[in-house]
Amino acid sequence: MLEFEQLLKVFFADYGTKTDALQAIATIQAWARERNQENIAVARSYVKGAGPFPKSAAVLGIVGRFHTDFADMVAAWANWAANTTDGWPDEPRHAEPDWEFMKQIAKRARVNRGSPPSGCGLLPTASIDLPSDRTSASP
Repeated sequence: MLEFEQLLKVFFADYGTKTDALQAIATIQAWARERNQENIAVARSYVKGAGPFPKSAAVLGIVGRFHTDFADMVAAWANWAANTTDGWPDEPRHAEPDWEFMKQIAKRARVNRGSPPSGCGLLPTASIDLPSDRTSASP
């Protein structure tokens, strides 16, 4: 389960203003920066041999990787969202969706549900037909 108040504010952006959405996204960007500053400081303390739980360093490294990758993902998303939202009209409910990105999401498929894909990249895309002329919000 994901609980993230600022993301919820973005989710309901069509009931506010573009400024409201951009402020929520800026808060998310700051959150990601702060988390990674903490992650970097902790990692550096372990590299120097000064980490508070040296016997747990192997496990903490795995968990630290998750936290760092998660904060990186949130930062990348927030940067994309800020750039996208910046082009919106003052009332987000009148904004046009990013149909190209929506198509990219729709094409994703999990090849082998029993194991994660190798590497840390996006899931492979499936070969499915999507309308190529999708340019408006109407179905």
